[in-house]
Amino acid sequence: MIHVSLPRQQSYLEQREDLNDEVAAFINKNTPGSNQGHHAANPHKDIMSITSRIISITPADATRFLENMVNNRPPAPRHVTFLANAMRRGEWEVTGQPIIFSGSNIKSKLIDGQHRLLAVVSSGITIQSLAVFDAGENSYTKLDQGRGRSASDCLMVANRRPVANALRCIFNELTAEKGSLITISNHKPTNEQVTKLYGDYPGVVTAASFISGLSRTRKLIGHGAGAYCLFRMRMDNVEQADKFMEKIHTGEGLSARSPILSLRNQLHDGCKRDGIVVRWSSEFIIAGVALAWYMTLDGKHGTAAISKAHLQWNGWRTAL
Repeated sequence: MIHVSLPRQQSYLEQREDLNDEVAAFINKNTPGSNQGHHAANPHKDIMSITSRIISITPADATRFLENMVNNRPPAPRHVTFLANAMRRGEWEVTGQPIIFSGSNIKSKLIDGQHRLLAVVSSGITIQSLAVFDAGENSYTKLDQGRGRSASDCLMVANRRPVANALRCIFNELTAEKGSLITISNHKPTNEQVTKLYGDYPGVVTAASFISGLSRTRKLIGHGAGAYCLFRMRMDNVEQADKFMEKIHTGEGLSARSPILSLRNQLHDGCKRDGIVVRWSSEFIIAGVALAWYMTLDGKHGTAAISKAHLQWNGWRTAL
């Protein structure tokens, strides 16, 4: 039998008077006498006192907790709205992520949970949440150092980041106010909503794969916005949509009056803000691609053609 020895941890555990004798014996049995590799315990906090339980949080409770909060970072209003909307839709679930208090009860200082509690107040919804107690006020500076989980992390597919961004565009198309521009960033969906859209619109994956295949040429359109545009254009004509995207990226075979050439030039030159040339934002790129696409399909140019193309592009909101 192979005996695996644990490094000696001369910690406060062995000094606690109420430590169960059986547990102490087990620890002593499985630890060698060497001090090599030992990690000193925090002398200022007894981690064995940290406890957790599920609690119910009403808007009134949330307000009281927030009034007794340690100095925290400024809240992000958009994230509060994002969480509040999810709560209103009934999408809030109890997970392993807790509300954290410094002491042994809910009357102690709030350490973590500001945005979730502000969302409870904003939504007026009572939630259940895991709560951790006796974390100590100094624990605030150690929080949120892990990597966040994005929507793309939840998609087990190739090109998952552009697929996730394209699905965000679809989400915005479905939820945007009439007449507003479609973009990747506005009306951020939850990871659960993105996963559902992935199941509803599988064509986004093949569109993202096609756009990824154009990566050897200079990218005038980001992968996510490009995948979304191609997915939408393929609903009109698959073959022409693929050729259209290829021409945007290569510029081959374009006449002087081609809407694609005009679009390419604008994407290449960027836009000026305070005298500085910057890239176009995703909403204007998507709008420009849509207009050029419908003008190309129609085969006409001029103001009338632009107006007609604009109406056709607005029809994207009702086609899904």
